[in-house]
Amino acid sequence: MKFLDVEKYTPIQKSYEAYLKELMEYCKDTPRHPSYHIHPPCGLVNDPNGLAYFGGKYHVFYQWFPFGPEHGMKHCTCDLGRSREMGMV
Repeated sequence: MKFLDVEKYTPIQKSYEAYLKELMEYCKDTPRHPSYHIHPPCGLVNDPNGLAYFGGKYHVFYQWFPFGPEHGMKHCTCDLGRSREMGMV
């Protein structure tokens, strides 16, 4: 896979949608991808916090930079009960 050199503080945009899907597939298939741990589908997770139970679901909010292992734009939430991404907040 060819990795893009994405500028720090780059927001997730439609123009990066195909690249992010490819990156998520690549990361999912790596041997280091955790099977049971709070983690994003790709990139850097930082500062998991905001554990909450709301609307019958457990949530954790964390900072996420999807393009690589560095700090940049932060966004995301996760449904802990199903370990699925719920989108940006």
